[in-house]
Amino acid sequence: MKPIITVHALWDEKHHQWYATSHDIDGLHARCETLEQLIEVIDDALPELVESNLHTPSDDVPYFLMHSRVAAIHSS
Repeated sequence: MKPIITVHALWDEKHHQWYATSHDIDGLHARCETLEQLIEVIDDALPELVESNLHTPSDDVPYFLMHSRVAAIHSS
């Protein structure tokens, strides 16, 4: 069975950035202003990281992106 990599993307309210990490892949640490930009960075970084961490072709490994955002509510 193929491994499924779980990537966690969380919103950093203090710095107004998304950041991504994974317990499954060493070396995945990314920060971007938008979730869309973060996904692009993840897509670019994962092939090399998968091959170096799992010693398998990256085309065979899917990833699951979990994202969440907790933000303060500000009145107008």
